[in-house]
Parts: sequence; C-alpha cells; structure tokens
Amino acid sequence: MNTQQHNFFSLVRTPSQETISYKPTEPPTTSFETGFLNYTRSQISDFIADRIPTCLSGTNLEPSHYVLLDERSARDNTVIIADFDSKLFMRDIETMTNEESDQWMIECDNHDGSSDSVWREWRVKFEEAEELATFLDFLDDFRHKLYNDNFLAEHTDACGVLQLRPAFKAWAGVEMASSRA
Repeated sequence: MNTQQHNFFSLVRTPSQETISYKPTEPPTTSFETGFLNYTRSQISDFIADRIPTCLSGTNLEPSHYVLLDERSARDNTVIIADFDSKLFMRDIETMTNEESDQWMIECDNHDGSSDSVWREWRVKFEEAEELATFLDFLDDFRHKLYNDNFLAEHTDACGVLQLRPAFKAWAGVEMASSRA
C-alpha cells in the first residue's frame, strides 16, 4: 500500500512568469521549455529573493529554500534542494572542542544580524525531497549535521546523492519510516 506524500512543489517555468502559484503544482504537468536554462545559482537565488520576499502564510514558499530540477532530474530521479542560512549558526556543535563551543556561543549571542548567510545545496532522490525540506525547517540538531562537510561526505554516494535515510539513521540511531508502505 502506498501512502500519499505531501506535495510542496510550486513549479516556476520561467523567470518572466507573471505569477507564482503559492499552492503546490498538481502533477502531472505538461512539457515546457525552461526559462532558467544557463541560470547560475546566484541568479536563481536572486530570483527567489526578488519574487518571494517573505514567508507567506498558507504556503510552503519561502525565500530561504528552493528545489531545482536540472539536467539530471529526469534521468536519475533526483532534485537539488538549496537552503539559505547563517554560516555561524549552522556550525555543528558536536564537532567542537569545549573552548570552540564556548567561543561559538559567545559569537552567536553577539551576532549583529550581518549577512553571513550562504546557500547550501544537497542532491537527493525526488521521493526524499519533502523529508529533507522538513529537516531543514524543523529538526535543528539534524540540520546542523546537514551543514557538516565530514558528515555529508560519509552519507553521499559516488554520484553526489545524499543518502538521507541512512544519514538520519546514523545521526538518530533509529530507522526513519519510509514514505511508502
């Protein structure tokens, strides 16, 4: 038996698209030529910042995330999820010495809100995209691991795909329930 997954994708076909639907795009979609061909990640993040300036209530769209379908997506059923957050706040406290941890807490307390944020990307299987997006939004301890280069290297396969469920299991020490039964 398959369980219904939550759809959180709102497909934007071209940067000149007049409106962006704040409701998820219902599959199946018709074929289209993307207007984002040859866009750099910087141009995509600028587009997001310009078109989605704040989190809107009643929608999954927010200016600190995007999901990118690229040339690999149709071939290997993967997507790229990007997250925008502070390099300072996303440090993994579990990898710090006591002195580093103490200094980090002081730096966090004294953070002036200056822009030290960066975009981070992960390639995941399409069916795990919602789980990763949820972890990025709600599960802070695991989210820190997703910003830890050593942890990611251990849980990313030779094709560059994050093995999300094994990574979560390694972090939590428990089996993550599959989206499909």
